[in-house]
Amino acid sequence: SLDLRKANYWQLIKAGLPEKNVFVNEICTADHPELFFSYRRDKGNTGRMAAIFMLK
Repeated sequence: SLDLRKANYWQLIKAGLPEKNVFVNEICTADHPELFFSYRRDKGNTGRMAAIFMLK
């Protein structure tokens, strides 16, 4: 199976980001409805999430 966390991590490292600046959150959005919306878990009935990324 494809590990998207690892794939994204290595893509950032290969792009030149230092490993110390890359954080991978291990919390599963599907397993924590109190924290996250999940389109697949909730069968399309979802709210919205946003993320902000910045490179200096």
